Amino acid sequence: MLAVFAFPILGLLTLWLLSRWTTIAKLPVYVTVTLLVSFFIPISTVALVPFDLVDDETLDNHKRLIMWRVIYWLSFLLMWLVLPLMQAYVESGYYNPWQKLKDASKNCLKSQLIILFCGAIGGIYMSVTAGLSFTSLKGLCIALSHSYGLLLVIWMLGHSAVSIPRSMLFNSVGSNLHDLYCHATHYYDAYRDAQSNYDDVVAKIMALEAIKTEKYAKWIDSLIADISSQDIGSGFGVGGRAGSSGNLSTGASAGASGASGATGASGRAQPRDLTPTNISDLGRRLYRDQSRLLRSRADWESLLAKVEYFEQLQSGTTHTRIAKIRPYLYMVGGLFLSCLSVIVIWSEIVSGTKLSLIDIIIRHVAKAFKVLFAALFLGYMCFLVNSALTSMRIFNLYAIVPKHTDSSSLIFFAAYALRLTVPLSYNFLMLTSTQETVFQEFLGKFINLTALGKYFNQVLPRLVIVPVLMTLFNVYDLVKDYLGFGFGLDYFGDDENEVVSAEPEGRDLVRRALQGFAAFQQPEVVEEQENTGLLSVVKGWFA
Repeated sequence: MLAVFAFPILGLLTLWLLSRWTTIAKLPVYVTVTLLVSFFIPISTVALVPFDLVDDETLDNHKRLIMWRVIYWLSFLLMWLVLPLMQAYVESGYYNPWQKLKDASKNCLKSQLIILFCGAIGGIYMSVTAGLSFTSLKGLCIALSHSYGLLLVIWMLGHSAVSIPRSMLFNSVGSNLHDLYCHATHYYDAYRDAQSNYDDVVAKIMALEAIKTEKYAKWIDSLIADISSQDIGSGFGVGGRAGSSGNLSTGASAGASGASGATGASGRAQPRDLTPTNISDLGRRLYRDQSRLLRSRADWESLLAKVEYFEQLQSGTTHTRIAKIRPYLYMVGGLFLSCLSVIVIWSEIVSGTKLSLIDIIIRHVAKAFKVLFAALFLGYMCFLVNSALTSMRIFNLYAIVPKHTDSSSLIFFAAYALRLTVPLSYNFLMLTSTQETVFQEFLGKFINLTALGKYFNQVLPRLVIVPVLMTLFNVYDLVKDYLGFGFGLDYFGDDENEVVSAEPEGRDLVRRALQGFAAFQQPEVVEEQENTGLLSVVKGWFA
């Protein structure tokens, strides 16, 4: 009975999560509805799996089978067709809906060529091993999607199972401040670069207003209206603190004044710039640069807020009670999560056997507690995967920013939430041997249709030890340092002095930003510092 009442609660939870990530009123209706459905399905799947595991009697097996079929194939349609097409549609720079759809279809087809190629290879393998039929084609789609999702799940699970408990166990105010100071220069430079790119594309669009013709007037006016509707300040600001503009009209005027050099030697846009390709490219750039600026500004604001909070904790000027109990709370939380991580990792390594700790615990507790323990372990696994997914910045294009996440990023993460939820849920059920659930019966016959699919499903979970060891021994940082690229390389090099030398620089940058925009603008503040590194760049900006 609880499974039936869970749906309205899960729907409200989905709406609440979406409202935390973005301003729903600013989204187009078709995007809002699709996102609500796309996020509701993974949440409801994770919530219903524990009830399926303990054989809840609200629905008989036939009705459950129908429910799982509807959920799975709706998820499949959304994650591989609807959401990629909608994402390309949202990112398209065209004005006319039909042109946007054509452009989105073309771009979506390009990105799906790899999937079609893998599907063709899989089809050849399937025809040799199981013969071509409607059932085998369904099995091919499910097996390929499942293997891809499971591979990502295992990597994210292993990484977060180590990094999250470790970050809590070794969490201190001093170490947090040290990391924030060292990251400050990177976040600040990213903010400045994003502002510069945004001002450049605004300049080019505003320059088109002087030469627009009747044919492109509505298109150009819509771009300018989009610029004016955004809450983004032009020029340097300190992330919404004193002196941050927050009014984009300044950005538009500054962009127009900077149009020279960006649109031609004469300082004006040329009639040859009025082409559908050029205007659509500017529209696409405007959308991406707006999103990137909002993300980088949110990162900078967040860093300043965290530094301010930790400095207050360190000085003891405020939050004295929190400062006293915080180390103990983090220690207890870290130990608890470490225990859960050990249980999950061991169960993955020995999955399919009776040595699985998750299986032992669920088998030996009373039926009334089976749902609770199943929800605890599955919920923790989802938390680990979700933390890894939402913390990633995919090529600096997609990221979750509270209240300011753009439509494209939301669609991207919704698609991956759908792609990862089913493999994660099925993987969890493989860690238990309590009984064969309807969910396992439905997916298992397609996943295990071929020997290769069955082999992947059995071997991939055991490979969780690879990301666990890589994270435990910081192999990622070693690889990034060796290859010479990656986030943080400027101040996390082989020489320990590089870390120390970046901390004073970041501390000075943050403290001047916290003092306010006026203090940050004073040239003499910069003149007193050594004319090297970032400080020389700052002096050049405000000279």
